[in-house]
Amino acid sequence: MPLFGRPNVAKLEEKGNVRGLIKALSNDQAQVRIAAAQALGRLGSTEAVGPLISALLDRDTAVAVVAAQALGEIGDPSAVEALVVTLRGHEFERRVAALRALRQIGTEPAIDGLLSVLQLEDQELDEQVALALAEGGTEQLPRLLAMLQAEQPRVQNAARSALRMIGAPAVQTLAEMARGQDAAPAETAIRALGQIQSAAALQALIPLLATGSYTTRALAQEALCSAGEAAVPVLVAALDGADQNAQRAIIQALGATGQASAVPTLAALVADGPKALARVAAQALGQLGVAEAALALLQALESQDWLLRQQAVEALGKLEPTDAIRAGLAVALLDPISGVRKAAVKAIDDHGWQPEQSDSLAAYRLAKQDWVGIAALGAEAIPALVQLIPSLLAAERTAVVTELAKMGPPALAPLLGILGHNDAGTRAAAAEGLGVLGDRQAVPALLAELASNSGNRGAAAATALGMLGAVDAVGALEQAVLSGSATVRAAAAPALAHLGPEGEAVLLALAHSDNAYVVRAAISGLALVHSQEAATELIALALDERPEVQQEAIRAAVALGELSLAPATAQLRTGDSRARVIMADLLGALGDRRAEGALLRAYWHPEVETSLAAARALAQLGAPRLAARFDPEQVDALYLLTFARAELSAAERHWLESEALADLSAANPALEKLHTELAADQGRIVGDSVLVGPFGHNLVSMVALFKAWLLGHKVTIPAWDGWFYHDEISLEGEDAVNTAVLLYYRPRPPATHR
Repeated sequence: MPLFGRPNVAKLEEKGNVRGLIKALSNDQAQVRIAAAQALGRLGSTEAVGPLISALLDRDTAVAVVAAQALGEIGDPSAVEALVVTLRGHEFERRVAALRALRQIGTEPAIDGLLSVLQLEDQELDEQVALALAEGGTEQLPRLLAMLQAEQPRVQNAARSALRMIGAPAVQTLAEMARGQDAAPAETAIRALGQIQSAAALQALIPLLATGSYTTRALAQEALCSAGEAAVPVLVAALDGADQNAQRAIIQALGATGQASAVPTLAALVADGPKALARVAAQALGQLGVAEAALALLQALESQDWLLRQQAVEALGKLEPTDAIRAGLAVALLDPISGVRKAAVKAIDDHGWQPEQSDSLAAYRLAKQDWVGIAALGAEAIPALVQLIPSLLAAERTAVVTELAKMGPPALAPLLGILGHNDAGTRAAAAEGLGVLGDRQAVPALLAELASNSGNRGAAAATALGMLGAVDAVGALEQAVLSGSATVRAAAAPALAHLGPEGEAVLLALAHSDNAYVVRAAISGLALVHSQEAATELIALALDERPEVQQEAIRAAVALGELSLAPATAQLRTGDSRARVIMADLLGALGDRRAEGALLRAYWHPEVETSLAAARALAQLGAPRLAARFDPEQVDALYLLTFARAELSAAERHWLESEALADLSAANPALEKLHTELAADQGRIVGDSVLVGPFGHNLVSMVALFKAWLLGHKVTIPAWDGWFYHDEISLEGEDAVNTAVLLYYRPRPPATHR
């Protein structure tokens, strides 16, 4: 029994007797020690820290717990180390008390000590760590946010739990941070809200889905999706009352959750929502990637909104294929909208299968432009191809009708059927196909279509009649040229060109119409006839007073090539001044060297316009070549005139003349011996030079000067009886072509050449 009895802890505390209370910590009775420790904690004297640290090891757990609580109340940092030691290897109650004391002390070392529990193998105190951190409220947010980014899952979990315990204050603070202008803290706050995963935290993320930067929106969606199933009801509830922009973002987030529980809401939007939202919802169903999404997407394939159908097809391509999905995609291959068909092809390719039904397989191969595969299907492909023709682009239509035509008689009835389609392009394609098919049974229907005089339709019918060689259509085609629209007329005239002599006769007659449009159409047909009569008529039309007729006739005559040579040469020889100029230009454009003789004669014509036109034509034909009957032995003299931009010395002029002779010799090997002789006998070479200044002259002006120079040397001839050649040559060491040499061979009398 103690000498002085049980100490009165209450009186000791009342008097502030710290020493007495410290002494009471050694009392045999646990209740006294507990009371003393409690009193010391309330008094907050740092003098008691040491004895209380000792009491942490008291044999009675309750005493140790109260001692730890007292140390926490006193808050002296010197107790941190002992409290941290207590966290290891003691009863749960002592460790909890030490942990809470460290939280009360609150210094960095104290909190670090508290968190050290998370590094121990024993996870018994993890929840207590979270609770201790939560007691610090929003002041602990910086630490908790840092903990959320730690690599250790236990550290992250403790921070997450603490944030949940803090609750609304933490969510409110984090939401404000997330809406802030500073990107880094905002991103950290968004991630934290996602990790809290409470309804309030998830709701705080909803507005961020449609506001801020792209990064902010993406992070908000990611944070919501990290909550998994918990995010779905929050997102669904947020749809009500949100504007359409926000609704789109919420729908996209629902798709990103990957949760089947989102399907009913998204399916309802696909079925009955506004177009814009229905399309996004279809995309979201595909993003979910769950089998439950298939039914709503398959139903969407029947929507009147083609873009929704396309989105539905693309979404089905992201799901695991089932028989129902394959069937739906096969139907989509025949959709009238190209975008839907392309999406179906991609989805099928992504799934790695091909349709089995012939119509779907034909549509699939058409989309892939697999013409070989379509040909392999044969007549089985016809229904699908005919069905799709109205929805194809022009180039695709042409390719399809070509394939149909290859299928022979089975394609006749289908092509005749779509010849009556309300789409003009489809009717034109059908007419084209009937022409390629070559079955004259189509002639009556094509004649009826031609009579419609309706743009592309009538034009296609006219073309088809020409391809069929329908001579009995000559009258109808003639009428189409005379009174049809411009498009029909442009097709009817070439069609006549394919109908043999009957068609040609009509075109020749139409060429004499007073209507310039009719004449121009006739010209386009005559250009395809390839007969001498057609060429002669085109040459005559090239002299027409109407510029548009004249130009088209010249182009057509040039296109006929050598057929135009004889009539053009005749006009050059016998026509008037205007005719000579036009024919000279035409012969130059014709590019036939057989016209050189006639052009050389015209070159010496006394009329300047004729001469210049001939010079232009000769320049187009290039350096003339001697006719086979030209005898070099009959050459009497050679005239060379050198044009230069600067004064030439005699040596420079002779060098240029020798270069010109060498070039002409290379072009006319028969003259090589003659050139050698001429060079040896300088008396037979007449040469001179003329200064043309820094800007030079064009060929036409140089030809005029050359002719004047020849006349000055008494070379006067009524018609061409020599030879003419020109070339551009540079002086040695100079980069730019700055000289030209013109040569003329003078025959020895009495030789004559035509």
